[in-house]
Amino acid sequence: MQTILYLEDRPEQLDSKADILKNTGFNVIKCSRIDLAKKQYAKHKDEIVCIITDLNMNPEWLESHESESEGGVIAGWIWLWYFVYNRGEKIVPTIIFSGFIEELIERLENPNNVAEHTVFSDERIAFIKKGDITSSTKKTLIDMVNKVVSANESSRDKELDI
Repeated sequence: MQTILYLEDRPEQLDSKADILKNTGFNVIKCSRIDLAKKQYAKHKDEIVCIITDLNMNPEWLESHESESEGGVIAGWIWLWYFVYNRGEKIVPTIIFSGFIEELIERLENPNNVAEHTVFSDERIAFIKKGDITSSTKKTLIDMVNKVVSANESSRDKELDI
């Protein structure tokens, strides 16, 4: 069973989307705070095939990086950048599911560094704007998970061919 780490601070969103994923056969690690996501990622990083995160999170769990979170608007990205992607490890397929996609894109069009922009443009990173999904939520979410996980498998295959 494939494992997804899901970071969302609104319980109704977290539970409903986690149920969709579980009913499709995924194991879902639900986290409602950044500190919990950090711990669960560290504990399960070898099992996690995808991360789904909200952007607008309480930044108090970001420690020294809190000031970069723009009052929490892109705290989910700051967590991903500093505690997942910027560790020199593999890129974990990620779906950013948020109403603040434009704010993140604005930041990344003028990134603090080239590496951050490179990760942002990776095909293993996908975006779903909250509110864009209607009755097709289940299909859209599952299709997006499959897309980023497949892109990761293709990327890994290319690395092995080198």
